Amino acid sequence: RNLKKSEEALQRTEKELEENEKEMKALTEELRTLEDKASEVMNECRQAEEALPAVQEEQKNLLQEMKTIRDAEHALQSEALSIKLKIEQIDSHISTHQGKVKYWQKEISKLSLHPIEGEGPEELRALSEEELEALREPDALSKRIALLEAQRDELRPNLGAIAEYRHKEELYLKHVGELDDITSERDRFRQAFEDLRKQRLNEFMAGFNVITSKLKENYQMLTLGGDAELELVDSLDPFSEGIMF
Repeated sequence: RNLKKSEEALQRTEKELEENEKEMKALTEELRTLEDKASEVMNECRQAEEALPAVQEEQKNLLQEMKTIRDAEHALQSEALSIKLKIEQIDSHISTHQGKVKYWQKEISKLSLHPIEGEGPEELRALSEEELEALREPDALSKRIALLEAQRDELRPNLGAIAEYRHKEELYLKHVGELDDITSERDRFRQAFEDLRKQRLNEFMAGFNVITSKLKENYQMLTLGGDAELELVDSLDPFSEGIMF
């Protein structure tokens, strides 16, 4: 019985030895595999250590680039905020000017030109876009308007004087027309007077010459050769001084 137990124990031991050998073989194979992997890892570590300075330099460059990007982003944010503030200011100015435009449109609607007697109604002329564009200094225009208004208030123009001037102008033109008619009539009478004066002078001289000739002829017959004649004292105006024998 002991021998049988010993044989069984021996068989178990041999079997365990075989299993241990197999296990040792497997462990040896696994150890070899691990050593190969360890060698690969060591190579990778060595390569990583060799590449570390380049990676660190690249990391440094990336960090610097990130810092530059952050600075640019902050600058853009600051510029965007400034632009936003400017836009708000522009919107405020636009709103203010729109209010002014409505106010002045209301004031313009109240304006009207003073009617002038003898002339048709006249409307206020609206400025074109080119004329408005030419007004590059609205403050200067406002000052000019204020100055003209002050001068107008100082002058205090009498708009009724225009109507009175028109009336007096009509009277003047009427009197001028009457004067022209009277002058024409005077010239006509003067011409008629001159014609009559010339006619009287011509007829008088014709009669005077006939009388002088007959007188001279009769005097010679009466005195048997004597001489007598009539002479005008003023030959240019025989009616003023008379006749001399």
